[in-house]
Amino acid sequence: MNYRKISRTKKIICTLVILLVCYNLFWLGWRYFKYTSYTEKLEVFIEHLSYVYTDEEGYLYNVKLPDYLTYTGNLCVSVPGGESALLIWPKVSGGYEYGVQLDLNGELYSIMLQDDFMARDSQFDDIINAHSEVIQELYGRAENMWQLQGK
Repeated sequence: MNYRKISRTKKIICTLVILLVCYNLFWLGWRYFKYTSYTEKLEVFIEHLSYVYTDEEGYLYNVKLPDYLTYTGNLCVSVPGGESALLIWPKVSGGYEYGVQLDLNGELYSIMLQDDFMARDSQFDDIINAHSEVIQELYGRAENMWQLQGK
C-alpha cells in the first residue's frame, strides 16, 4: 500500500473541507453583519429568510436575506395596494443596485434603474419619468427605514 498517495489524498480532502468551512463562515458572517441592521425594525415573516413591516400608512417594507452561499438579498418598499415597489440590492462591495416594479393596468413591469433612478434600458424612460414621484417617495421611505446613505 502506498502511504504517500493516501497521505496526499487526505491532505487534498482536508484542504477542500477547510476551504468550504471558511467560505461558509465568511458567508454567514457577511450575511449577519450586512443584513442585521436592515431587519432590526421588522417582524419575522420566515425565520432567517424574510422580514416584513407595514407602517401606519400601509407602505410595506420587506427584507429578503440572501439564500445559502449567495450574496443576493434585497430590500423592498411598496405602496399600499402593491401597484409600485422599489427593490434595493445591497452589493457585497458596498453601495446598492435599484429596480422598480410597476403594475400598469394589469401589466407588470420590472425595470432596473441606474443610480440616478433613470431606467438602464432607455425603452422604459417614459414609464420611469411618469412614475418618478412615486419612485422618489419610495426611495425616501427606504432611506428613512434603513439609512441607506450611511451604509
